[in-house]
Amino acid sequence: GGTLIILNDGANNSHLFPCSDMWNGIIVEPGGILDIGGTVTSGSKLGTLIQGAITAIDVNAGTLKLNYATFDHDLLSVYVRNNPSVNSYIYGCKFRCTGARIGKAPFDDYIPFEHVRIENVSNFQFPIGKTTGGTGLINYFSDAFSAIGVYKSSVIIQRNNFDDIYNHNSFYHSSSYGQAINVVGSPSTTPLVVDIGGTGTNEPNYFTNSNIGVRVSNTKSISQLVIAGNEFENTSLQEIGAGTDFCNTAITVQNPLSRLITQEVSVFGNTITDYRIGIHANNVSAISIGADVTGGTKNTINLNKGYSGFMHGIWIENCPQAKIQSNEITQNGVTYSAEGITINESADAVVNLNILKDLSIPSHVFGNCEDT
Repeated sequence: GGTLIILNDGANNSHLFPCSDMWNGIIVEPGGILDIGGTVTSGSKLGTLIQGAITAIDVNAGTLKLNYATFDHDLLSVYVRNNPSVNSYIYGCKFRCTGARIGKAPFDDYIPFEHVRIENVSNFQFPIGKTTGGTGLINYFSDAFSAIGVYKSSVIIQRNNFDDIYNHNSFYHSSSYGQAINVVGSPSTTPLVVDIGGTGTNEPNYFTNSNIGVRVSNTKSISQLVIAGNEFENTSLQEIGAGTDFCNTAITVQNPLSRLITQEVSVFGNTITDYRIGIHANNVSAISIGADVTGGTKNTINLNKGYSGFMHGIWIENCPQAKIQSNEITQNGVTYSAEGITINESADAVVNLNILKDLSIPSHVFGNCEDT
């Protein structure tokens, strides 16, 4: 039932940090309120600075109002769980690990596995990023295996910048090669709604040097999934673990079992440059990739950077009634083998109005694709 407010004093922002070993952070119990405001226009423009915590902010069914804060060298920056107040949000914050190591005991040599974790939030779409207001309201994420982890939750993720989300040199303590946004549904029937990006003003997210931009798995409980209007660019990524677990993929949507046709999954309006795989889907019935009769716009995929081995623009596996329409896929030269649209074991799909330019293999259809 208590409220903690952390603000700035004139030009001086608040700074919470340990002197030696890492500390446990701020714990918000059910009914509690944590309100971090501050400013990004004074001092070093960091806002409230929170460093060296095992979990910097842990909100269990409370309220989190988080604006203008910087998290650095924390093992986990924000953990929100169990249906917080609908007034909660994360706007205009920076999440990073300077030097790519936490540097304090007991996690000296570690890089954060996740910066933000949202778990068991189904009472509303938890907002990460704000589309209105100045540029100070953009969230920035860097130096982690996963920037945002979403588990059995409804979220809306807009106006975020992701940079350097991958396994740095493989010597850190994690088997993950990294994903900027990792969404995991549940086998339950509780309907979840997930929106990543959008085509309106200030709605898209921007991804650079991310091993996987967006990974969505176990989608059965997600009644609506929209990934739209985002920009992905991996021109300077140094691949680690190429060919392993969808390394170097912009968007992958996977489900262990076929989904119900009535559920909506739409991927449109995204621009993808120099990923090994642009858009991938596995066991997702009736997925819409690109424009269709209900709206949306084309995905633009540029395979300019040559990678040895396989490359795919759009690749679907066991996705009956999929629609792949009005996308544009271009390969700059044919030095490396690249497949524009790959369709495997996907019956009754519709593929039309796509522009496939300069590809060594424009399309590849195999397996049971009856009536496609």
